Amino acid sequence: MSLRGRYVIDRIKRSVSSYLKMPVPPYGEPMFWENVYHKMDLATPISPDTSLPEFDDTFEWGDIKLQDVLEYRYRPVTIQQTTSATEYASSSTVGDTDATTTFGQTIGVEPNEFFSLMEDDTTTSTTTDSQQEESSGGSSSSTKEPIIMLGCGNSRMGEDMVEQGWQGPIIQVDIAAKALEMIARRSPHNSDRLQYLQEDATNLTSSIRQDTVAATIDKGLLDALFCADEYDQMTDIVSSVRRVLQPGGVFCIFSFSRPEFLLPRILPLHNNTQMPYGYGRQQQSTWEHVEVRELDRFMIYRLQKSKKGSNIREPKGYSQHHNKTQKRRQ
Repeated sequence: MSLRGRYVIDRIKRSVSSYLKMPVPPYGEPMFWENVYHKMDLATPISPDTSLPEFDDTFEWGDIKLQDVLEYRYRPVTIQQTTSATEYASSSTVGDTDATTTFGQTIGVEPNEFFSLMEDDTTTSTTTDSQQEESSGGSSSSTKEPIIMLGCGNSRMGEDMVEQGWQGPIIQVDIAAKALEMIARRSPHNSDRLQYLQEDATNLTSSIRQDTVAATIDKGLLDALFCADEYDQMTDIVSSVRRVLQPGGVFCIFSFSRPEFLLPRILPLHNNTQMPYGYGRQQQSTWEHVEVRELDRFMIYRLQKSKKGSNIREPKGYSQHHNKTQKRRQ
């Protein structure tokens, strides 16, 4: 998939949606993903000597890897609000000036150089707590900044973040038990900084406390659901992520779709609400900042939770959509 290819598809779908429903993949069904990873696991031989896969058993959405965004250049994208105050404009504008940033700055959680060095240093078991504190700039290394990898599948991104120095813990969340089994088997040495959670992304608070997560990364889940027209699930997931994020926490979304197509599905506008930050006045009760960044191959959406916390009302219709989704999945 490419930005151009998705743009053509999204435009066609939008133009015919009022009178024609195009065929879509069953990405919103949990059993679909369970079967996908079960078949992938059966096709991956395990070495009898190491009990590990004999070759790469991962599926990376869009062939995007952590190395692609450790430091990256992007162009800011803006979209306007129509006069109705309940709709986004039908097109967006890409800025002329490039900017450079890092993935740590994007998610609001920087990697710790000390923990990156640990991966290759066999003598680190004798390192003292004071040395760890000094290497982290004077802050205690016991400080945890939980990061969720949402809909992780069997991607290596969580493992790569640990190797690059993110302390986490990195909580790898997926509804497919087989996917989590595959990555847990592949990376047993990172068990203290990698955690695995089989959970429905629309209901994260059933397993994770509210206001406790520093950042959430989605590298394909919302994009897949968007392709499958599972719009109710998408708004439920965004609300679920917002509840578990700490005040000021960041939701980082990778997507091939432009904001005029994706934003109405993840941040629908209602009467008496304002446009997200960057596209008008702030909607302080939900997300304090919403930024869209265009890279060469894909888009990054950066949603920062209001520092006021989660004491807010859900968007109109959320409870009805959420209950409908939960019943369907049971």
